[in-house]
Amino acid sequence: MDIQFDSRVVELLCARLCHDVIGPVAAINNGVELVTEIGDEVQGEALELIGESAKKASDLIQLYRVAFGSAGEADGTGADFDDARARVIEALASDKIVVDWPTGVGNGAGGKGADMPSMAVKLIINMVMLAVEVLPGSGEVAVRVEPGASWRAEITARKEGFSLARNFSAVFNDEASIDDLTPRTVLAYLTRSLAAAAGDGSVVDSGDGFVSFQANFST
Repeated sequence: MDIQFDSRVVELLCARLCHDVIGPVAAINNGVELVTEIGDEVQGEALELIGESAKKASDLIQLYRVAFGSAGEADGTGADFDDARARVIEALASDKIVVDWPTGVGNGAGGKGADMPSMAVKLIINMVMLAVEVLPGSGEVAVRVEPGASWRAEITARKEGFSLARNFSAVFNDEASIDDLTPRTVLAYLTRSLAAAAGDGSVVDSGDGFVSFQANFST
């Protein structure tokens, strides 16, 4: 199912993608400059910086190809659930962000996501990215996907003392206009749109120390 977006949404999304990728790309450039200006004495440090930054940029780009593009769809197979999990963990997990996403579906109790629609896989990826985005720099994101007549995905962000910012909840609950979107909150808009296209829409539940994004979709 195709989704049509306002040009402002596309512009904000492009701005967001460039913002995320420019950091590791700039670090690669810094590493090259170190070797050029100082020489062999910093070569080991510079190569380590270049290698880590190149991997980060590659991981983000590969994740975004699936989350926002048509990666894996040219041959009609669509985005793969297990591949999406691997890409999310590679790109988003860090020493500050823990991504708890068991293999398979059903809380890791077995089963594969091979039969999950491509739009649903995109939705789950965007829910996870949104959960990481709303956290204040660190915390845990738990991913739970339950199969059935209607699949259910619940993505929960947790951190002690954390609460969901009003600008995110307003967008996710369709209480903000497109003109109110920013490069940060555009993910909430995109996630809500994907949830509506993939199934029964989405809801957000939040409290002291957590926020949970939930969606149902049919196979």
